Amino acid sequence: MDKFDITNGAGKAMELLDLGNKYFDAIAPWTQAKNNNQVLLKESLYAASELIRIGSILLSPVMPSKTIEALDQENVPADLRTLPSVNTIGKLSNIKINTLSPLFPRLKKEDEIKFLTELIDGKETK
Repeated sequence: MDKFDITNGAGKAMELLDLGNKYFDAIAPWTQAKNNNQVLLKESLYAASELIRIGSILLSPVMPSKTIEALDQENVPADLRTLPSVNTIGKLSNIKINTLSPLFPRLKKEDEIKFLTELIDGKETK
């Protein structure tokens, strides 16, 4: 176990996702849709789908339930959920995406304070 550098591995996966996020912001698919640039729109959305798939696979050791949830939302087939499959791109075409929902929904300020207070002090008993 000492040879596994999970922290560094997760950090590299996050770097990849950060680069993808920068690309997504630069391409601005919402602008491409508005300008009817279908080619760049489709290309950028496909790149985002692949990035979510590959990032989910790379982060699965540290976030197993959330990465499965992300792959399920994208409806990624089982053979494209493996570590060796990260070297394969271009196979997500014609896959119908399931209903999307935030993996980490934002909490209201009051809910965050309550959660953090319970985390520190323990749950209230009534």
